[in-house]
Amino acid sequence: MCGRRWPGRLLAMALGVLPLASPAQGPVDPSDPGGTMAAPQPPASASASAPQPWTPSVPEGPLPPYVHRGWYFGAGLGLGTATAGGAGKYYSLESLNGGRSVRPWTMDLRAGYTLRPDLRLGLGFGAVSSRSTDSGLESTAVVGHVGGELSWHPRGDGPFVRGELGLGFLQASGDMSLDASGREISLTGPAVTLGGGYLLGWHRLGIAHLAFSSDLSWSHYSSSGAGGQLAWSLAWTARVGVDVW
Repeated sequence: MCGRRWPGRLLAMALGVLPLASPAQGPVDPSDPGGTMAAPQPPASASASAPQPWTPSVPEGPLPPYVHRGWYFGAGLGLGTATAGGAGKYYSLESLNGGRSVRPWTMDLRAGYTLRPDLRLGLGFGAVSSRSTDSGLESTAVVGHVGGELSWHPRGDGPFVRGELGLGFLQASGDMSLDASGREISLTGPAVTLGGGYLLGWHRLGIAHLAFSSDLSWSHYSSSGAGGQLAWSLAWTARVGVDVW
């Protein structure tokens, strides 16, 4: 009986009634003579275990601000001016320097330790100086301060404010309008300094940061000089420097 069915089965396959077996589908399952069952798929773990190409991870968004750590040191140069007074009179830095037109310059030095990422404690020094030479006459005037400072950096790099308490000083010598005899004037007293600025940091530069700062310093002299005409001074400075930590 089985042999008689083969001619009819071959005729049905030729007419397209029965599907032909494809070599890509493998052997036909006897339980599925019509070939309607889906071919077996490879396990999902086979594709997951395939090696993937390595790509470097790149952080998204801006880099975090630089964090202050350990000891720090800073120095800067710039321009400034100063005024001194007493007994109802006021004198500019030019008057202290013999009344000549001068270009005062300023410098500052500071060093200390970072208490917290946003708080630094250290020592600071700043001064405004002018020196003039005219017709063989030379005169020099310096107004400055030195003391302990505390600075606050809310964002690490970026804006900051600082305050300083210490000793103020005024020195003048040469052919001056306040003391024509040429005797040196040297005064000291308590000083208060307030200031601030901006730290510009670039992470590729490492520990060096550009510092733009400005300070206002007031000093009161315990012993007035130049016949009581100098009892206090007020100095303003603006500088560009480098902070290293």
